[in-house]
Amino acid sequence: MDVRHLEIFQAVVDAGTATRAAQALGLSQPAVSRNIKQLEKDLGFSLFDRARGRLSPTPEAMRLHAEIVKAFTGIQKVVATARDIGNIASGRLRVAAVPSLAQGLLRQALGAFVKQIPSLTTSFEVRSHRMVVDLVASRGVDIGIGTLPVTHPGVMAEHLCRPRAVCVLPSHHELSKQQTISAEMLDRIDFVTLSRRHNSRHRLDEIFLSAGVAPNIRVDVATAETACSLAAEGVGVTVVNALTARRYASENVVIRDFVPEMRYEFGLLYPAKQPRSEITQSFTAHLREFLDQIGEGLHCPS
Repeated sequence: MDVRHLEIFQAVVDAGTATRAAQALGLSQPAVSRNIKQLEKDLGFSLFDRARGRLSPTPEAMRLHAEIVKAFTGIQKVVATARDIGNIASGRLRVAAVPSLAQGLLRQALGAFVKQIPSLTTSFEVRSHRMVVDLVASRGVDIGIGTLPVTHPGVMAEHLCRPRAVCVLPSHHELSKQQTISAEMLDRIDFVTLSRRHNSRHRLDEIFLSAGVAPNIRVDVATAETACSLAAEGVGVTVVNALTARRYASENVVIRDFVPEMRYEFGLLYPAKQPRSEITQSFTAHLREFLDQIGEGLHCPS
């Protein structure tokens, strides 16, 4: 049996007519008809009911069509996998991440990964959460790292980590000698907060409201990195995720656990209904291993 006959048969069923199938395949309509007749001869049964110049697939034809679709899909996956395996040492990886993870965790993890594969070509974009989701959904990147949950139908999300919230204070701050900072301690304290575009801002506001406290908000910023930088400059205290805060541990700031406990949820985002390349899977495994090594809970240094 000629595989080409099966391809032409699939095209006829999908297109609905031999004429449209011929156009899609770049063949003449008589050539398509000849191939279909030859396939029927090879199989020993009719695939189409021919009435008034129209081709109507028989029940047997539809069963065969379903199996052909599964078989060809499997072949495409095999070819894609073989290509990825062959190119893993000289492939391409496209990553997009939110700022909270891009400058610290992702910069370190991706840097180590790229060093392992010298010929790897990589693009690394730092974007807002919404833009990361859009890039993943449009297949502009192979993998995205953003906040969860994600409900976009074009994106498949997997849990990555849940770092705890920590308090970042100027080293000379009156609260810097405390080992744990509670919400109640921040009443009327100069505070640097994330903008209301961040879900964590709303959760933190709810914590302060429940505690009956009102920090003195000095600056409203777009990223956790900026909040930490301003804390280092002595502008005020901030509360951010521990993964971001760990980059700013220095003589200018102290980092303390924050109570009540609050967690940030980050995830790996992939284009939906698209096989993941070998290089993407390798990077994912590398990233998870990196997180295991540093500990995603990330308790504050003493």
